[in-house]
Amino acid sequence: MTIIGIAGGTGSGKTTVVKKLAAALPPHYVAVVPLDSYYNDTTGMTDEERRQCTTCFSDYKQLREVIQTGNIYRLLSPYSRRGVASLLYSNDQKSKAVLFVYKTENFYDQPLPRLRLAGLDAQ
Repeated sequence: MTIIGIAGGTGSGKTTVVKKLAAALPPHYVAVVPLDSYYNDTTGMTDEERRQCTTCFSDYKQLREVIQTGNIYRLLSPYSRRGVASLLYSNDQKSKAVLFVYKTENFYDQPLPRLRLAGLDAQ
């Protein structure tokens, strides 16, 4: 199996390229997984849900550079069976970082495992 990912900015022609590739190959050779669902209809959302979306996008814009161009460190593997997984992104200067921690199991009155941070300058 071969997987081809097509990426690019808005209006860059990703859909056109995918359609041309799909048309050039036998139908049973191609499966297209579109990721355009972030354009979902929001008319059913409450005002609070819309405010939360706006806040999330605003927060991400502040973190985007470190996440997209930074170095990634896996602090806790999701396969470690410790109940959490964790990633840290840091910039090349090791002065900014973004930490993600994901629960992979339920916890009931248990402390979460300690994380040993990486990718940051101690200064």
